[in-house]
Amino acid sequence: MVIPSAGPGERCIGLAITVPEPWASLLRDARLSFGDPGANLIPPHVTLIPPTLVPADDDGAIGALVRAALALVAPFGLRLRGTASFRPVSPVVFVEVVEGASECAALYEAVHTGLMERERPFCFVPHVTVAQEVADSLLDQAQEDLAGFDAAFVANEVDLYAQEESGAWHLVERFALGTGLASR
Repeated sequence: MVIPSAGPGERCIGLAITVPEPWASLLRDARLSFGDPGANLIPPHVTLIPPTLVPADDDGAIGALVRAALALVAPFGLRLRGTASFRPVSPVVFVEVVEGASECAALYEAVHTGLMERERPFCFVPHVTVAQEVADSLLDQAQEDLAGFDAAFVANEVDLYAQEESGAWHLVERFALGTGLASR
């Protein structure tokens, strides 16, 4: 994935449903074992807004947009199970979202407005990346090793991340589903 570089007066943000523990550690450790350079840059997650450049001084416009989009979306069950790949289009292996995919798609559509509207070169496929930017043999290993992965949890919040100069992502704000209220 090509992550845009923030210029003067910009920052790179993303919006995601973060996978909770204990599954987050298991997926991060697996991603590390496959040599994925992004394993420690951001927690395992389902992307709703991929890396997107926005004005650095958005004055709360992004938070207001996200709150409005999430206010009427109730928490929902999310189940991750098995693996798939975007190959040959993109060298990525992921854990599939087998329950809650339609809710993720609704969230994706709801938040792609205003400052967060962007070109969408691919159809939205909710997923959790477990290997990318590694050799084909490691992609094969990731797909095989995590084929039996199965986790279920309630998605009750969405996280706004911003990218640091180091390439790592940090949590900026957490938004509760169904209330439109944010907590930090």
